[in-house]
Amino acid sequence: MTENRRVQRRRLYTAHVTSRRKQMVVPLSDELQRQKRAKRIVVRKGDTVVVVKGDSDIRGLEGKVSKVDVRRRKVLVDGVTISKADGKQAARPLSFSNLMITALAVDKKRRITSEEQ
Repeated sequence: MTENRRVQRRRLYTAHVTSRRKQMVVPLSDELQRQKRAKRIVVRKGDTVVVVKGDSDIRGLEGKVSKVDVRRRKVLVDGVTISKADGKQAARPLSFSNLMITALAVDKKRRITSEEQ
């Protein structure tokens, strides 16, 4: 692994979709960490997340993940919107590093199952 910043950025931006998906890990809440015995997990559609970092108007908002955009490395959350110039509301893309999972979506394919919920 190189320490050169330029090479690191190039690898990040030209990474394949599958490796980008594996990089999109979000920390779990303290309660989920104790239940699942994991500190972070890949975010999926249907998970309930809370915004822990960002602007003061969105910090603390909680909602379900409506879409995970792997190519742009962004997550869309229900209830987190931005006003457009024409007055319409649009979903605000958030970085996965600014989120924390509070409830997992029930999914058979997830390795850490959410049967305890």
